[in-house]
Amino acid sequence: MLIANITAAVCAFAIAGGGLWAYGATPAEGSWPMQWGITGDVNWRAPRIAALAFTYVIGAFVLGVTALAANGRNQPFLLIATSLVSALVFVLYHAAVVRDQSA
Repeated sequence: MLIANITAAVCAFAIAGGGLWAYGATPAEGSWPMQWGITGDVNWRAPRIAALAFTYVIGAFVLGVTALAANGRNQPFLLIATSLVSALVFVLYHAAVVRDQSA
């Protein structure tokens, strides 16, 4: 279980690192897309700092709930898989927004 908890912690730091990188790489006056419609159009945007804070809170919540569930049931694979997928999704989101803001 120790490896699973370490993996979750490393993934949490990867999410935070991706967010800090995105914060520094985007213009200060920009706003970030927060929800897309079925047609692919952005429904609403949030200020940069609010969007980053939102992703941190969601990331921490997902990893925390998963860690509690996996530790309670002694299922380290669940925690490792969810941690890796969560980190990948959040980092890719930040990279996509940086790419969008740079264009």
